[in-house]
Amino acid sequence: MRPMTLQRRLLLLVLLLLLPVGAIDIYNAVILQRAEEAGARRDAVYLARQIDGEQERLIEGVRQVLVLASSTRTVREGDYPACAGMMAALKADYPAYVDLQVTDRAGVVRCATNDTVGIDIHDRIYWREAIDTERLTMGRYILSRRDARHVLPLALAYRDTSGATAGAVVAVLDASWLKTYLDRNPLRSDATVIIADHDGFIVVREPDTPPLVGTKLPARFDDLIRAEAEGVVNLEDPAGTKRVFGYMPPGSSLDLFVAVGLDDTVALAPAREAMERSFGLLGAVLALSLLAAWWGGRVSIQKPVATLVDTARRWQAGDRTARTGLQDGASERSTPWDTPSMRWRHPCRSRKPLVSKPSRHCRKAKRVAGPSSKPRSTPWWSSTSGAPSSRSTRPRYGSSGIQQTR
Repeated sequence: MRPMTLQRRLLLLVLLLLLPVGAIDIYNAVILQRAEEAGARRDAVYLARQIDGEQERLIEGVRQVLVLASSTRTVREGDYPACAGMMAALKADYPAYVDLQVTDRAGVVRCATNDTVGIDIHDRIYWREAIDTERLTMGRYILSRRDARHVLPLALAYRDTSGATAGAVVAVLDASWLKTYLDRNPLRSDATVIIADHDGFIVVREPDTPPLVGTKLPARFDDLIRAEAEGVVNLEDPAGTKRVFGYMPPGSSLDLFVAVGLDDTVALAPAREAMERSFGLLGAVLALSLLAAWWGGRVSIQKPVATLVDTARRWQAGDRTARTGLQDGASERSTPWDTPSMRWRHPCRSRKPLVSKPSRHCRKAKRVAGPSSKPRSTPWWSSTSGAPSSRSTRPRYGSSGIQQTR
């Protein structure tokens, strides 16, 4: 296995230094995405509660109208001409998406807020159930026989003055009520609202593109309709788009299934954008750091070290003129080979030996070389005639080694 070069070690060191920063960045991005997911789930449930509360208030208001109409003397006595005037007055006070009808015991409409007088509805399941149970009954999703609108009927039986069941008061709720409500209280642009009856048939859907009102929800919604409590789930809507659904199951026979779905791609877009931006910045920092480490290592370390090694090899080969080219004082990388004070000299001929004592090699070299041809200096005790000088001229030294004079 080839040893790792110095430059690669430097790049590895930079990479190791950036790993904790990258780990922290990734951790923050994951935490942000989870927070956005939790926020989307909370929003879906909150919007579902809003829609469910609105449809409950609407149904409760319709129920009160049916109870009031069934208890009036005009209806109980069967005064249908007066009933028509009463219906016209109610029409002015109630929104356009609610129509009221009064039928006789045979199921024929006798008075109404619309032009449905004379239509026989005795074959409608909700009408027969209201007559049999004498309780407020909500029908399933149906098409109006008058104008083929998507409507949701509610019926309540009434008694005549003798106490016998004389017919039923019917309220027909147009599916456009949700659009009217959403016009006043707009939801998020990525939200879709689904309201279905107990059998899973879509009563209201906004926006209804493609048109699916009147169709049955896919089987994957069955568990949600039969659920005992509200919840949130990731599911594909009937059109096949993945959404985060907050849902409210029907709590009674008069309730409807309500689900609000938020598009995953839109709901989590801020988290994804932040993550992509964070990863992009991290990648750019990593690339620039590695590039700077590579360039700096090559210029500041690899080339100077290679020059030093080459110079050392040339010196080892005997080339005493080899220099690194790094000038003294020009850089911290300047070498002692280039300084005048450290130029090469023979250790045995140096005026200031590099070692405290001459090496054995130097002493042997001196013995082999013999006496030097250079004349020796005359000793201080020698005179010009070669006789020793008098005692008086000899320098004297004290105990401290300092020359003393008389």
